[in-house]
Amino acid sequence: LAEPSEVLDLFLRFIYPVPEPSISLDDIGILLELSRKYDSSSVRSRMRAHLLRPTYLEDDPFAVYALACYADMPDVARVAARHTLAQPFPTPEQLAWCQDARTLCGQALVRLVEYRRRCTDAAVGVTSLADGRVPWWIQLQWRRFCFLSECGWGCAKAERRTLRWHKTVSGRVEVPEYWAGYMDDVGRALEGRDGEGGRLNPSVAREQRRVRCVVEEAMKVCEKCAGKVVWDLQEFAGILEEAIEEAISSVSVTAASGYRC
Repeated sequence: LAEPSEVLDLFLRFIYPVPEPSISLDDIGILLELSRKYDSSSVRSRMRAHLLRPTYLEDDPFAVYALACYADMPDVARVAARHTLAQPFPTPEQLAWCQDARTLCGQALVRLVEYRRRCTDAAVGVTSLADGRVPWWIQLQWRRFCFLSECGWGCAKAERRTLRWHKTVSGRVEVPEYWAGYMDDVGRALEGRDGEGGRLNPSVAREQRRVRCVVEEAMKVCEKCAGKVVWDLQEFAGILEEAIEEAISSVSVTAASGYRC
C-alpha cells in the first residue's frame, strides 16, 4: 500500500470495532480520501458526525464545506455553508489547500458564492429604506417605540425622514434620522461595507457599540424620549436580529443543493 503506516492505522480503526481515535479536521480529509480510494462507505459515513462538530463549524466552516462537497454530503455542506456567513469570504490563497488536497471544485465554490449573495440580498433587504418605505416586516403595534411614534416634543424639531407606510391612516410616518441611520448602518455591516470584511451575522444588529452610538444620538434629540429610547432601541435591535435571521433562513436550500461535482 502506498500510504504510510500511521495513516493506515487511523483508517483501519474506523473499520474495525475498536474505540475511535481523536482526529483533527486534516485527519478527516485524509480518511475521506482513503474511503473513496478503497471504497469504504462505512468510514465515510462515520466522518459525518465529526464534520458536524460545533468547533469545526465555528472555527473553519469553509474547510467543512469543502470536505462535505468532496464526500458528497449535501446536508453537511448546507450546514457548513450557513456557518460561513458569519466569516469574511476567504481569499484564493486561503482556499488553495482545497485545490491541492481535497479539491473544492469550481462548481461547489460558485454555489457557495451564489448562496452567500442570495443570503446577503435577503438580509440587507430587511434593513433597507432605500425606496422611501418602512420595511414591510415592521408591525403597526411597534409604534410604541419612540422612534416610530409621533412625538411632538424635541423629536419634531430634530432632523427627520418621511417614509411611506401603508399601515398608517396617513400612509406615511416621520422617523428620526438617528433611527434611519441605524438601519443603514446595520445594512452596511451585513454587506461588508463597514470596513470589517463582511460578516453576514444577524447579531450585528445588537452589537453594543452600534446601539450605544444610536442611543447617545437619540438622547440629544428629545428630553421626553431620552427616558425610554435605551429600552426601545435594545428591544428593537433584538427584533431586527430575528428578522435578519428569518430572512437568511428563507433562502431556498435548493440554491445550495447538488454539491457533488
